[in-house]
Amino acid sequence: MTLKIHAKKASSTIITYESKPDKKGFRTIFVLSSSKRQEDERRRQKRIAKALSELKALSPKLNAYHLKTKKEIQAVVEASKTDGIFPLVTNTDLKASDVLRKYKSQPFLEKRMYTKKTVLEVAPVFLKKEKRIEAMLFLYFAALMVVSLIELKIRMNMKKEAIEKLSILPQGMNTKKPTWKA
Repeated sequence: MTLKIHAKKASSTIITYESKPDKKGFRTIFVLSSSKRQEDERRRQKRIAKALSELKALSPKLNAYHLKTKKEIQAVVEASKTDGIFPLVTNTDLKASDVLRKYKSQPFLEKRMYTKKTVLEVAPVFLKKEKRIEAMLFLYFAALMVVSLIELKIRMNMKKEAIEKLSILPQGMNTKKPTWKA
């Protein structure tokens, strides 16, 4: 395994541990992010507080803490040791930092699939002829492209006009990155 520190900012440090490729050519890259570690800890504490609150509301006779046995205590300690660590498995020749960068751009692709299913209301269509299927997919692709270009144009104009946020969300809330649905 190799250890590399890829980024160290005032607020976050990212370290990767990389294994050698397995027999099928897949490498596992473990990413340790200090900001993710803090976020994992915050979320766990929030879940614990919520669970304690629900238990107390359920019955005043219940024991608020479930850490009675050594096994239960060790499970909680082990869980906290993995805060901020997540594996990425790849069969590419990209550097670990590039794999992480690609992984982080995934939400943009997912956003387009969400737009396709919600805004454009794409649903299963039963067509028999291949040409009709191709035509339907092209139309969905063109519609998705138009939506993406509208969003891009809005963001470019915001940058040009030095507008940091637009208040177009419900209840007049601001957004830095307006989308088709916002």
